[in-house]
Amino acid sequence: MSVIFFHMNPERIEIVTDTGSSMKPDDEQVKQLGVHILPLRVIFSQDGKVDDLSDLDMTSEELYSRMRGAKQLPTTSGSVTGGATEIYEKLAKETDSILSVHVTSEHSTVCDSANAAAREVKEKYPYLKIIVVDSKSISLGTWFLVEQAADMAQHGAKLTEIEEALLNTRGKIELIAAFRDLKNALKGGRLHLPSQVANFLGNKFGNISAVVRLSGVDGKIKLPKPMPSETRARWEIVKELQREKREIVKIGVVHTNVPEIAEEMKTKLSSFISSNIPISKVEAGPALSVHGGEGLVAFIYQTK
Repeated sequence: MSVIFFHMNPERIEIVTDTGSSMKPDDEQVKQLGVHILPLRVIFSQDGKVDDLSDLDMTSEELYSRMRGAKQLPTTSGSVTGGATEIYEKLAKETDSILSVHVTSEHSTVCDSANAAAREVKEKYPYLKIIVVDSKSISLGTWFLVEQAADMAQHGAKLTEIEEALLNTRGKIELIAAFRDLKNALKGGRLHLPSQVANFLGNKFGNISAVVRLSGVDGKIKLPKPMPSETRARWEIVKELQREKREIVKIGVVHTNVPEIAEEMKTKLSSFISSNIPISKVEAGPALSVHGGEGLVAFIYQTK
């Protein structure tokens, strides 16, 4: 393989993430951070026809409309080595340092894709340093780490210093989600149950609401806590957050197509979260919404 050299800015660290972080390229805050977004894939299969789409090529409204009319639940893919390679090669002409922060490897293959792309691109550009960080989280949990990385880079931190800081921070990030139902989560395999068990539970208990947790310590989704209704599930995640003993320094609300309910949950948060802490509110995005289903509301927060 031929080796290529370019004149680049060695002081500049470029940050890459994926759409599982709920970041969108046209978001004003994302633009200010200067982050590069790698799209995940949403795949519809029906009547022998396969429609493989970038989740940046569809709106959330389009996704939900198609899911409601589909006979079969769409799947998602984090196998995006080609997309990561394209981004890294483009950035190799501008910098010698890339930090790539992605959703938890426990429930997605995107970290594996990023590492494969990094190995391939570094053979071609030997001066290039690429560090892939597994956020052990999703959505705002990944976003918080990307935000931290971009801020440190802008203030002159070295690549390895940023990596060390993110690995320290990720274990302080928690997710508590209220699911309207578990149909998508069970059928999509994100609860890590044997397929026969997941299908049985999906058919028998899929309509039951539940509370689900994910910790940045291990990046694994914990077994759901069944709830009698989605209203009770939402009230339960408020109570669980109120029981948090550690000091919260960042927090946000993530939702799947229920912006009004997310706003109500944000208002509830503001009644007991310090007014010095801004409360984010974001739509999860298509790839995550496939597994969460409509009506999900989650709190994602970082402690001191």
